[in-house]
Order: sequence, then C-alpha cells, then structure tokens
Amino acid sequence: MTSGAPAVPPPRLQQVRNRTPFGHFQYDKMGPGIRFHDVVIVCASFVLAAGRLEAAPRHRGPVFADAAWDAAQPVLSSLRSATDLVLFKPEADIFVTGSARARGWTPQREWLATLQVARHGTALLDKSLRLTGPRSWPWHDDPAQRTPGDPEPTLEVPLRYELAYGGWWRDEGDAADAPPRLHPTNPCGSGRFGSACRDTHAGARHDRGVAVPAPQIERAGVPVRHGNQDDLPAEGFAPIARHWQPRLALAGTYDETWQRRHAQAPFMDYAEDFDLRFFQYAPADQRIAEGLAGDESLRLAGFFASTDALEMQLPGLCIEAWCSTGDGAETAQFMKLDTVHVDLDEMLVHLTWRLTLDQARNVIDVDLRLCEAETQADRDWRHEARGGVPA
Repeated sequence: MTSGAPAVPPPRLQQVRNRTPFGHFQYDKMGPGIRFHDVVIVCASFVLAAGRLEAAPRHRGPVFADAAWDAAQPVLSSLRSATDLVLFKPEADIFVTGSARARGWTPQREWLATLQVARHGTALLDKSLRLTGPRSWPWHDDPAQRTPGDPEPTLEVPLRYELAYGGWWRDEGDAADAPPRLHPTNPCGSGRFGSACRDTHAGARHDRGVAVPAPQIERAGVPVRHGNQDDLPAEGFAPIARHWQPRLALAGTYDETWQRRHAQAPFMDYAEDFDLRFFQYAPADQRIAEGLAGDESLRLAGFFASTDALEMQLPGLCIEAWCSTGDGAETAQFMKLDTVHVDLDEMLVHLTWRLTLDQARNVIDVDLRLCEAETQADRDWRHEARGGVPA
C-alpha cells in the first residue's frame, strides 16, 4: 500500500462459532458502492451416488483461487477449478467437471450427456450436450467450408472447453508477437480460423493438407456445421472464466467517465452498471435464479460407464446463522446454498453455503448451526430467505 493511501477497514466480524460438522472460512470483500462486507462460507463434500447424498469421509474445503488447466497461458485455457471466495452469488451455480465416460466401457462415437435439476417434481434445469470421439477439421481454403469429420470411437470425453467450439487466431498482417485474436465466448476451443492459417486448438498449425482436432462437445440438436461460426456460444458443463463473454459484460463499463470519476477516489469502485451475476461461474443455463432450498433432486445421464443415469437428492440440510451486533442485537438468517459442483473424476459433490454481511450492520459474532426443513412451509420460507442481495 502506498504512503497516504486509505486503509481497507478491518473486518467487523470478530468471531465465528461453527457448530456444523463442516469446515468454514471467513474473509472480507468490497462490494459495489465501496461497501465492505464480511463473508463466511461453509464447504462440504458428499459422495456422488444414487439417493440422498451422504457426507464424504473427507471434505475438500474451499477453493481459494481460480486455476487454469494451462497455467502458462491462462488467457487461452479453460478453468481447472473456480474459486469460492467471491462476495455474493444472486443465483445458484451448478457445474460439472471431470470426464464423461462411455456406457459399459465400450468405445462409442457419440452419445448424449444430460444434467437435470428439479424441486418437488418441477424442473429447474434440463440441459443436454452431444459428446463425440476425436474428430478433425479437414483442410479447405475457405475456413467457412471446413466441416468436422466423422468421430472415432472413444471411452471418455473430458468436459473441458478446449473440446468445444471457439479458439484463438491471427490474421495476415498481425505481428508475430501481437496478442492473439480471441473468440469471445471460448478462446481455448477449436473452429475459429484466421487468415494466417494458425489453428485455434492447442496452438497447432492448420497448414494445407493438415487436419487438426475439431470440437467434441456441442449442444444437442445444434451441431457445429463449419468453421468460423461466430454465433456459437461456449458449450459445456464446467465453470466459465471471468474474462469470457457473456460473463465479462456483467462486469460493467469501465470507460473514460469511470476513470475520471475515480482518478482521485480513495478506492476504485465497481462500474455503475456492474451486475452481481458476474460472480457466477456456471454457464447461464446452469444457474437457478430462485436459488436452492437444499433438497432438490439431480439427475445425470450419459456421464458414467457403470450406469445409464444417476439420480440423487441434495442432503436436505440448511445452515442457520445467528448474528449478534456490537450493541447486543441478535438476528437469525439462513446461509445461501449457492454452489453445487459435481466432480466426476473424484465421484464427489461439493456444496458451498455463503453468508454475506454488510459491515454497516456491525455484526461481530456469528453462530452457525446445522438444521433441516421439517415441513413444506419451512422449505418455502427458507427458499425465500435465500434470495435477494447481500445482507
């Protein structure tokens, strides 16, 4: 911190008593309007199996930072992991990582993978992607005339955006050391070609007569038909990096007006049009706008070698936070279950609950208690209480 710079205010929250069997982590964040918040998260891991989820023998704990698959070129890589340490999530994220495997360990050329979420029989999420074995882009002078070849049989498909449509490229006339041009929704994919014949997949050359890998993940019913389809979004079940569109647009407008307003300001505020959904990592069609009550059902089909589908139910737990202020007032609220991460490789489901407290509330003590809804009315009330903006 430079001399004379204002100090970030210390956390107001002085003590967290965690009476749950799961670990917690406390940190502070600045929010829009230069309002500082104390944040508490509770993270728990559950065994990925049919029926109601049961706690795993060991809990992973919070993810402290984003990590790219290619740490040397993070701008051209999808995320290996997504941090839990954000201010707030208005909606609930549900994402899947790892590899989808062919049924019965029998190599297949293609199959559908489906993720569904429901609450008491009402569908909240229903998404299907087509997965294929390895295939290539045969050469054609016109990139828009290049069409993906037939897939080869495969045993598994990693759910990484490197295997979806997108990519980076350079055009004729671009300097060799110039930053690459990026497909805005997926810079690490394949299919967007430039006039300099630089392929988008893993930096390989797409020279005349040389075939390069084509996408293996696409929207069911919306195939990748040819190269340079700029209207195709990133397709996948995994988390989206913060510098990708359309997530980046939610960060707001940081133009000359914003720069002038903050030239002499003690803290750099968020843009006026900043959207809290920027903190969401799941693709837009894998977010539950109304949040999660904690007892929803999940169905995953086309992901496992051992079974056609797994149907499971979230553990039906909620975490009540009793908050005490500096003047002795006490209030209770429920932590927001805002992240469900299905890890196919570890066969685990990681859940994150979040409590975001504006420091203006002067909450100095929080007591966390595990509970479960006993009636439908309780569930409805808890569900309502989890919406809205940071408290």
